[in-house]
Amino acid sequence: MTQVTYPGVYIQEVPSGVRTIAPVSTSVCAFVDFFREGPMNEAVEIDGKAGFDRVFGGLHRDSEASYAIDQFFTNGGTKAYVVRVAGGAPAAAGVTIRSQARAGVGQVDLLSVQAANAGAWGNNLRVHVSHNADGTFNLGVTRFDGTDAAARIVASEPPFLNLSVDPNSPRYVEKVVNDASVLVQVDHLAPADDRLPAANGTAGRQITLDAAAIAALHPNNKTFVVTVTDPGPGADPSRLHIFRTAGLKNSVSQMFVGSLICWPITTTGALPVSRDLELLLYQAGLNWRVGTLVLLGPGGFGLPRAPMRALVPVTPGMPAAEVAQAHRENLHVMMIADRARIDDLAVFLQAANVARARFRSGAIPESDALARALPAVTARLAGIWGARDAFVGPDVEERRRRLAAHQPDVDFRVLDAGHWVTYEAADEVNAALLEMLGR
Repeated sequence: MTQVTYPGVYIQEVPSGVRTIAPVSTSVCAFVDFFREGPMNEAVEIDGKAGFDRVFGGLHRDSEASYAIDQFFTNGGTKAYVVRVAGGAPAAAGVTIRSQARAGVGQVDLLSVQAANAGAWGNNLRVHVSHNADGTFNLGVTRFDGTDAAARIVASEPPFLNLSVDPNSPRYVEKVVNDASVLVQVDHLAPADDRLPAANGTAGRQITLDAAAIAALHPNNKTFVVTVTDPGPGADPSRLHIFRTAGLKNSVSQMFVGSLICWPITTTGALPVSRDLELLLYQAGLNWRVGTLVLLGPGGFGLPRAPMRALVPVTPGMPAAEVAQAHRENLHVMMIADRARIDDLAVFLQAANVARARFRSGAIPESDALARALPAVTARLAGIWGARDAFVGPDVEERRRRLAAHQPDVDFRVLDAGHWVTYEAADEVNAALLEMLGR
């Protein structure tokens, strides 16, 4: 008997000694076109719009297939294969990071950092390097919506901490970054050189800032720190000079920060320093640049964690439906108090976060890291907590008291939500943030 399923596909079973014919899926499509980003010339299985947005960058005005894919999943499609193609020889954006300067030894090209795949999208990536006291370094990757100083952050990866240039180290930069990053790949160009990559913003040479150079900077980024590391005979090498333009185009205002010695500088000539300047462009690293610090339900107060029900384990080989249900239940136990707010997106995010976890976070809620850091914060404090936060239990008010001990007028708000207050009560949190940051 022939069983008709979809037009053009029929299955007829006849008596024989061979295995029966299994039904075949008729809702799989393939799309080949230009896309904003993603692997080149490779068929990638996609199971929904979220997956397409994540891998290929979503809709693009020059890609007809991107709109077709959107309609495909909107109208019930469940699986598609997407191939990204392009004319010519597309290349991946990249940057070469040089080694630290060392007396008597020239700098070398140390690290090559390239976007994970070809395309102009990689031009919006920015790589940040900082050093640690133990001889390791940190590397961060941030994605912006443009290339100028006014560009906004659209995505970032957790920083890769305590990296090493030693190929035998378990924190070897190539292995750690290339195994975990979805934005970049790193190539160690000089394995025989034991120097760290130069940190962001270091110049190591005489620097001249004229009026045109400072005027070209974005108004929000016109704050500098200048350290004279080789000032010449009789000078104080520990003197730190800070100046800012404060939005002015033709002069630099004098500024005093603590006991640091500062001086007014005009923008018509070179800075009055000797040789070997290091010029660091500060974003928000200094307390006086941060106006308000809003805490969104963090741990770190050194307080005990509230009792919590056991989580549903997710085991290898578990059917997809059971995995989704386990994540849904665990979200209710830990993160979202109202079951009705646990939608498919929340389950997807939970599954992705669990899959990408690189460390055990169980000790963070009870640590005292935040309590130790608060005395050094001079910015205005504010806090938003969920009234039904599973990690806090009935002790939300104790968080208010801890913050009020540092700033009695702290703006502290409790919303009807769980630990993931930013998701469960997104509209209320957004409204509160606008009020807190607009003060």
